[in-house]
Amino acid sequence: MKPSMIRPPSIMERRNLKAMTLREIERIINAKGVARYRASQFFRWLHYKGALSFDEMTDIPRALRDAMAEYGPITRLEIDKRLISKDGSIKYRFKTPAGDYIESVYIPEKNRQTICVSTQVGCKMGCDFCLTGKMGFKRNLGTDEIVDQVRAIAADLRAMEAERTGTPQKYRSPHKGLITNVVFMGMGEPLDNLGEVVRAVEILTHPEGYGFSHRHVTVSTVGLVPEMIKFIHEVNAKLAVSLNATTDEVRSKLMPINNKYPIQMLIDTTQQLPVKRGDRITIEYVVIRDVNDSVMDMKRMVRLVSTFPAKINLIPYNPNPYCPYEAPSKELMMKLLRILVDNNVTAIIRASKGQDVMGACGQLATIEEGKK
Repeated sequence: MKPSMIRPPSIMERRNLKAMTLREIERIINAKGVARYRASQFFRWLHYKGALSFDEMTDIPRALRDAMAEYGPITRLEIDKRLISKDGSIKYRFKTPAGDYIESVYIPEKNRQTICVSTQVGCKMGCDFCLTGKMGFKRNLGTDEIVDQVRAIAADLRAMEAERTGTPQKYRSPHKGLITNVVFMGMGEPLDNLGEVVRAVEILTHPEGYGFSHRHVTVSTVGLVPEMIKFIHEVNAKLAVSLNATTDEVRSKLMPINNKYPIQMLIDTTQQLPVKRGDRITIEYVVIRDVNDSVMDMKRMVRLVSTFPAKINLIPYNPNPYCPYEAPSKELMMKLLRILVDNNVTAIIRASKGQDVMGACGQLATIEEGKK
């Protein structure tokens, strides 16, 4: 069948091409009698090269481009604001095609460069120490909106580099040399939007997409137990579990989800996560002054993680104007770390990045929504 004879998609078939995995695009191409390799060309243009229009796809016949354009325009996020921290981190505020605002963060470190992406506009979980939770929930982000955070940040970093060096950029979005890791730890609960996150991870880790190593993509969760089990079977990426307390009384106050999935149920599920030899399951623990920062908390933590290989990320609480909590002292953080290490638990203190631009853990929220 010639490209010019391809029928347009039905209403039921319509799904933004940028939100499709390569396999989904291949099914469309195959059903229309077009050579299968054309799907890879579209996929590569959309993700590796960061094309913003079908006109840029010059190695694909015009008739086929026009036919595939029937699935809708190539969506993109617009940078509404860029705030550069004194530590080099950059917080991005994006406007989505639907007119919502989301935030993402670029975090440069000595041996890695990480992008923290959002998966929802707002969040349903209502964690008491998290500014995003104060926004409430508006909607899930689509796959295209999740992966485009990576494209948009990579493109902006490349553009800034080109301006600084005077060397024109070859493509809009190749991340090689700029970004090494992607973490799903921005606005929203990733496993509450599991279907779109599954697609996003597949696109980000596909060699013809963004090509990230599965080991360099991490998805965080507050502990949605049924979705964690699905994640085990559907997603080839790391999972980080946000614990933040060692008793149900405290965790239920900080994280209402604990009333549905208490600590022991969460730990029992975490034990089921597949762990490759030498790897450890990341447990995130935001340390809040006079709330969850006692010696007994750390002793309980040692017992909780004794049955599986764990790595504890101790994260000092990052204050914001809407939550009534305070950060612990550096001395206390070191004391808590020492308790874990002395009990043969792998642990680190995760340094806060971007705090001065409200880009650190727990500080992401769009301004208008955050004031509600």
